[in-house]
Order: sequence, then structure tokens, then C-alpha cells
Amino acid sequence: MACKQIEVFTSGCQSCIETMKLIARSAPSDCQIIEYNIKTQSGACLEKAISYGIKSTPTIVVDGKIVCVGKPTAEQLAAAGIG
Repeated sequence: MACKQIEVFTSGCQSCIETMKLIARSAPSDCQIIEYNIKTQSGACLEKAISYGIKSTPTIVVDGKIVCVGKPTAEQLAAAGIG
């Protein structure tokens, strides 16, 4: 089953940039990809990160569930329904 929504919590670091590129290449076209940069965004972004219990970046959330913390491999993304 393909994902519907991918939320990626980032901080502008190199691992986060590479993660966003990998997701952009791997995700099906019908998936909505939302990037939340915790360094440049506030308010709702931070509240959402707190609600998920996010403690480090990058963190990938698929359809409301954390699927990967840290820079993912292509295999991890595929297992999460991304790609």
C-alpha cells in the first residue's frame, strides 16, 4: 500500500538535504510531501514535532507514523511505502 502523506522534519543539515532529495526521487507522484524545517519554521511546525515526539532530524513520518529517524537508505524508504 502506497503512502498518502510524507512529513519530513529537517533542520537544514546535509543529511536532511540528502534525505529530501532521496524522498523526492523515490516517492510515488500521488504522495504529498511536506517538509517541516524546525530551524526556520515555528508555531505549528514545532507543535507537530512535539506531538510526534521528534528529538532529532531528519525524521520521516508516513501517514502519521514515524518510520525513520536519521538519514534513510533506499531500502528503509521502500519498507515504509516510499518508493
